[in-house]
Amino acid sequence: MFGGCAIRETWKPFKGAGGGSFSHYDKERRHWRQAWVDSSGTRVDFDGGPVQGKMVLTGRWANVAGAGRDGLIRMTYSREAGGAVRQRGEQSLDHGLSWTTSFDFIYKPRKAGEN
Repeated sequence: MFGGCAIRETWKPFKGAGGGSFSHYDKERRHWRQAWVDSSGTRVDFDGGPVQGKMVLTGRWANVAGAGRDGLIRMTYSREAGGAVRQRGEQSLDHGLSWTTSFDFIYKPRKAGEN
């Protein structure tokens, strides 16, 4: 969107409610920012940019591991074969000292005529 300076995402899981994000390139700060909002009303602000050929965004997610248990979420986007994109999510509950994988998705481009 907007000349390649923004991306809008709508995420719908197979079960339950989803969420969405708006990502944009912040020219003044010279990095990418993302605002994620889900169906529970949770908002997470992510910041980051290119790192070794991948896009890395990190944000603080309040109560991600239960009430009063905030964590850092790091999302890494990488190019895959055939135009696909891998989005790997990691979570840290110790201020970034250690990370565990929380999700790992592959997004594939639609073929002509697919819904």
